[in-house]
Amino acid sequence: MAKVGYSLEEGGAKRLELSYSGNFSNCMVRLDGNEIGAIADYADLRAGREFILPDGAVLHVQLTNHLIFPYLRVLRNGQILPSAQADAKKILAHVYKIIFLIGIINLVSGLVVALKLPTVILPVVDWVAISAGCIFLTLGFFVMRCSSTALLFAEGLFAIDTISAIFWHPQIAGWVFAVILIFRVIILLGIMQGYSAIQVLKINSALGEKTEQPDAV
Repeated sequence: MAKVGYSLEEGGAKRLELSYSGNFSNCMVRLDGNEIGAIADYADLRAGREFILPDGAVLHVQLTNHLIFPYLRVLRNGQILPSAQADAKKILAHVYKIIFLIGIINLVSGLVVALKLPTVILPVVDWVAISAGCIFLTLGFFVMRCSSTALLFAEGLFAIDTISAIFWHPQIAGWVFAVILIFRVIILLGIMQGYSAIQVLKINSALGEKTEQPDAV
């Protein structure tokens, strides 16, 4: 059973806990270890439920999607919880740093070969690596600015890069190939975490803008 903890105040302990099964059923909501509510199945969680906390605040829990990825939206009095926003910033930072690193590795590896070999015999794949590196660096910049589209392109390009690496190096030993493939899948899964982080930050930004709007006269 998956568990997610949240703090209700800035820098506070994660007193609020949501636990649920793999298909988002049997969702339990606990505060300080005490059950304050339950959401029986996936349909109810998709519809969203509200619970009253001991201090009178309204807790809203709902399963939504960002692109095709499920995401738990948890609001307290209509606001993103502080720990959710902080965690989202950390996750997004990890994601765009990974994308930057992929770009740098592609760019440097391509440039190293370009400097060593004469232009006339320089393999096309090395120019592809240089181009891919530049593209990854550009996508990383836009992911840093909370672009889901850039994140989607980065994932697709990384998948293509993985396939091309396998195609251009068929001589790699079986166990080495397996290690590389597993490592790249782990990286891809890590990058995918950026979707939920972007969703949290965008919701928080939208709620902040809504709060700051002056009342109509």
